[in-house]
Amino acid sequence: MSVSPDVRLTLPEGGAARLFAVPDMPGFSWGVVVAARPERARLESLARLGGSSALLTHDEGLTWPNQRGEALARATLAHGGTVALAFATLADALGCKARLEGGAR
Repeated sequence: MSVSPDVRLTLPEGGAARLFAVPDMPGFSWGVVVAARPERARLESLARLGGSSALLTHDEGLTWPNQRGEALARATLAHGGTVALAFATLADALGCKARLEGGAR
């Protein structure tokens, strides 16, 4: 999948990114759930009938998806879906959330 380097994953306007503890997912204790509609930025939205969702996992030390993950997340959000980004550490999840909200790059 070819992705233009100037098109990056961003928080949809009016959307939300929320931090969650994910105790039932071995190796990925923290998650950031992103949705274009704030009420859908919840773990429960990943199983919403008739909706699309994506789950992207990140090994320890990684705070951002690769280009393929970014493309999948953008497409999911563009279709009104929900994206969960799962992380091994709280620091990694917080880094991703800050970046989505316009903080650290």
